[in-house]
Amino acid sequence: MDIEQKELPFADGAFDLVHSSGVLHHMAKPEAALREFRRILKPGGRAQIMVYNRDSIWFHLYVPFVLQIEQGQFAGLSPEEAFQRSTDGLDCPISRAYSRKSFQSLVESFGFKLLRYGSAVAAWEMMHLPKMHAAVFDQRLPRESREFLTGLRFDEFALPLSDGQRAGVDGCYLFEAV
Repeated sequence: MDIEQKELPFADGAFDLVHSSGVLHHMAKPEAALREFRRILKPGGRAQIMVYNRDSIWFHLYVPFVLQIEQGQFAGLSPEEAFQRSTDGLDCPISRAYSRKSFQSLVESFGFKLLRYGSAVAAWEMMHLPKMHAAVFDQRLPRESREFLTGLRFDEFALPLSDGQRAGVDGCYLFEAV
């Protein structure tokens, strides 16, 4: 069923939990899905959602430095366009990366409250982390990415942190319907 066009075939408040992993960042209109999630959830129900995280090693190191600068792929494309082509195949029509703040704001506008946020760091991201210092000194790297990389800290497991959160490509959210 095309959630962007129709209501889901469920009554208002029919569910305690909605789980969406890797779907909303591929939708032209995720607002329609979020509206439906809120409609079908009971008050106090939970929505577990995973979308691609802009504040990640994937978005700020792998795509602009490894793919675009070192390998010469996606020349002339914006970071967002290059990211889209790097995640789920060259022909993937939509693939967005959201910052925590922008996604939280979007979801909360549909009657949700953020309960928890986390991020999963892909092994693929960790494999490219040793290139971080070379990337920071390469003036071709977008300023936003250089600032992101220089601001990274590392936790006790040597995983990268941005603003106190793991800097992985999978942003994982738990919202409550209010």
